[in-house]
Amino acid sequence: MIYVSVDGDDIGRLLTQKIYQANNDDEVRAFSELVTTTFQAVAAWVIQNQGEVLFCTGDSIFFKISEHLVDNALRHFELDHFTISVGIGETRKEAHWALNIAKSLGKARIVNFNEVRRDIFGKVD
Repeated sequence: MIYVSVDGDDIGRLLTQKIYQANNDDEVRAFSELVTTTFQAVAAWVIQNQGEVLFCTGDSIFFKISEHLVDNALRHFELDHFTISVGIGETRKEAHWALNIAKSLGKARIVNFNEVRRDIFGKVD
């Protein structure tokens, strides 16, 4: 099992844009529902595929799943409306560190901590 930490990018900024640009309350509500249902759908998919959701609220989800299913899980995000940053690691800490690295490198990317480890320390067995 591998840990995966996902966070929506700039959701607060996108919400602010909706608040100021929307013609009515329903447009703001629809954006909120899009974000919420997207993350909830990923959580349901993870559980259906023998993964475990450790945290899922707002625009964030933290779960563990078989490593060969990570790409399939990430395909469930509505990336036409917002982007995500993803951290992957063998431990909770590694996944969280990898997410922070993804955010600091400009967002909208996937960072696997094993790749970071190789970049820093060279080949790691």
